Amino acid sequence: MAFIRVVCPHGHQFRGKQKLAGKVVVCPVCDRRFQIPLDAPIEISDDDVLGFVGKPKPQPQRDRGGLPETKPVSGPTPANGAPPRVRNCPHCEREIHVAHHICPHCRTYVAGLKDF
Repeated sequence: MAFIRVVCPHGHQFRGKQKLAGKVVVCPVCDRRFQIPLDAPIEISDDDVLGFVGKPKPQPQRDRGGLPETKPVSGPTPANGAPPRVRNCPHCEREIHVAHHICPHCRTYVAGLKDF
């Protein structure tokens, strides 16, 4: 479910359901009545994104012909010369660069809202 970010006239911030846009509500902090603007910013949850994208389909395991299970991770190297940051894909569990939003191995969407 999508939510909107609401700020009352006294500056109190809270979230509300998207269907409240344009309606008069009461601030839960100061009890002041005000109308939520129709163009209030929308916050979308990770569950909403996964509901839109769908769950990944299982990929058949292929014979890799003696190749190693993981390939070297490509991506920008930090200026200090440290190795690139990696994480494991939740679907195929192979290492990918943290900047990837889609696993290059199994094509699964791996990004969450916190990644943006």
